[in-house]
Amino acid sequence: MRYPLWHNVLLALLAATPSTLAVPGIEEDLLAKAMDYEDEVCHPVVQHSNDTIPPCLSLVTIETLCTPNGTSPLALKAHQQCMCSGSFFSEWPFCLQCLFIHGLRSERDVDFYKSIISTASSSLCAAPTPIAEFANIFSSIQVAAPYPTTGETVSSDQAVGNTAVSLYFTATTRQGPGQITGAATAATASVLFTAPPISPPAGPFATGTDRTGNPSSTNTGAGVGGSPRPSGAQSAAPSAGAEKNVFAAALAAVLVIGGVILS
Repeated sequence: MRYPLWHNVLLALLAATPSTLAVPGIEEDLLAKAMDYEDEVCHPVVQHSNDTIPPCLSLVTIETLCTPNGTSPLALKAHQQCMCSGSFFSEWPFCLQCLFIHGLRSERDVDFYKSIISTASSSLCAAPTPIAEFANIFSSIQVAAPYPTTGETVSSDQAVGNTAVSLYFTATTRQGPGQITGAATAATASVLFTAPPISPPAGPFATGTDRTGNPSSTNTGAGVGGSPRPSGAQSAAPSAGAEKNVFAAALAAVLVIGGVILS
């Protein structure tokens, strides 16, 4: 199983914090707290089939289903159709908005990643013959992208612990991967699905989900697999209780020193 690119970048950012934060195990602790809080507020379990799927959870499902079955032109064409004709790119900004509302992204972070996803979607979806999968495209664009110099760099949780999707998203179209058509359907024979509409999991232990409600992987090829976060959507979040102020300060340092923080 391969973790999305943003998991590794956040680890790098945490490692780059000042020496005052260089306490043994603190990077792992901060990352664990951040990921736990992100899971709680932006990846909540869908309890009913008619509930709106949280965009961050929808992105995980789509990117998993659309993992290319190899690197052949046909496999990448199927990947392109699956990613580009569904709701992935239209939902991505709303996943980012969830992270922003809950203090997991600053205003500059939001602008930075909106710019990257716009370029990445154009690069993948407008290509007559795609030559790379989305995660690789996103990573290469991110490395070269300038970080904004305007906008707030400090974030705050505007809805502590509130998991309501309605805070930041209202579904207006079908959520799910795009349909694979034509010759590209030949690339779906083994690990790449011909994309169906997403059926929300019925609860935390529903078939096809793990205990957090994230889709378990049925893809045996190289790709996102069952990773609980989509490419480009990593986080860090304030913790609850007595540790909240310490963790928030550490997070602010990560944001300032690293310049960016992923989704």
